[in-house]
Amino acid sequence: MNKAFASLLALSGIAACSPTASDSASDVSTDSSSGTDDWSEVQETTGDIDIDWAENWTETVEVLGEGAVIIRSLESGQSMDLAWAQQSSVACFPGTQNELYDGAHVLFGLQQSSDTFLTIRASPENDVDLSLYTIQQGSNAFLLPPDITSAVACEAAHSGGDGETEEIQLWASQNPYNVVIGVAGSDGMSTGRFLLEITGSD
Repeated sequence: MNKAFASLLALSGIAACSPTASDSASDVSTDSSSGTDDWSEVQETTGDIDIDWAENWTETVEVLGEGAVIIRSLESGQSMDLAWAQQSSVACFPGTQNELYDGAHVLFGLQQSSDTFLTIRASPENDVDLSLYTIQQGSNAFLLPPDITSAVACEAAHSGGDGETEEIQLWASQNPYNVVIGVAGSDGMSTGRFLLEITGSD
């Protein structure tokens, strides 16, 4: 059992033999349009997770599900070579924007069902500047940057400035996807907290 999966079980408060994992969340007390330093009213939840599927990810990934609301820190991530993002088979962001993604990367794994629409939102503390990206891949693929060599789609968001919320919307039509969510510090930033929210609709 990898460390991220063990942490998931501890947060969810369930046994490893359960077929699915889910915990509940209360209302999130934050302004989604800008950063904040006060998330004292946020009740974290990992969302709905297929436990068997979650075990396929490595320990460098935290597995989440639709409905997740979590507070994490860039300190838990690490910087990486960004050449993967400029491959034509990935095409996530151009090399001219590397400085927006050259800080610590915190990675998350997500299962997206077919015919669903997901919104991923990352809201940093007021003094933190971060970027957000998502990689959609086949439902049997569990590849991660910087080792990923192809993607069904890769989206990236950086509105610029400390405390600015980043948001990406993902659509899955006839096929389900495994999704990698990356939250990266800008301009070499490797410290600071962020609120990550995943919401969905059919």
